[in-house]
Amino acid sequence: MPNPNTLLILESYTNDSAVDCNLYSLLRRYRIGASSTSQQGGPSRTIVATVIGLVSEIVDSVPLVAAGIEMYELAANDPFWMMLAYCAGTGGSCLIIGSAAGVAAMGLEHIDFMWYVRKITPLALLGYFAGMLVYLLQATLAG
Repeated sequence: MPNPNTLLILESYTNDSAVDCNLYSLLRRYRIGASSTSQQGGPSRTIVATVIGLVSEIVDSVPLVAAGIEMYELAANDPFWMMLAYCAGTGGSCLIIGSAAGVAAMGLEHIDFMWYVRKITPLALLGYFAGMLVYLLQATLAG
């Protein structure tokens, strides 16, 4: 079970954005992917982490990760947490508006959103999925 103080901080953080708060509440309420394995009826943890990463292109990753923390009761050193950190941290960069650095670059360098979507997003998605593949390969080889 996550530390109640951490959850209190994360819940107050989500109040900054109505969209983030609603998505966080939805994930908490329905506990999407709450089973630890796909054999127990829920989607696999890999799929859940990948989707959280892709959703972080639009929604802030902090409430998404907070919801992910509440979905699973896993040991602190479980490999899922590294996968979730990779997905939530990297997935947001697939769209320029998915990260604060992207938004700053958009303003400072006058980067057009649609230009980014056409020229950069496919490459960023390719890198995102390639990194996920490497992570899964390493996890498989490490046993």
